Amino acid sequence: MANDVLRGFKEDEEAYRRMRRVLLEKYKGRWVAVHEGRVVAVGEQLSEVIKKAFSVVGDSHFYVNKVGEESRVGQRVYRF
Repeated sequence: MANDVLRGFKEDEEAYRRMRRVLLEKYKGRWVAVHEGRVVAVGEQLSEVIKKAFSVVGDSHFYVNKVGEESRVGQRVYRF
């Protein structure tokens, strides 16, 4: 299971990178959560986005970053 979670994180992070140009146009300066290759939550506050993402994905993992500030932040979030 741990390997599946880590693989999922990596896939979500890679999906974020592929979508970055579009995300910059739509959400620059906002937090986004990515799960299974799609944006599942967007907001101004990290805590808000995490809460929204968990309401969408349940206890699964997701990748969170602040669009345009990737070198300073980046979160992998999950629950067990």
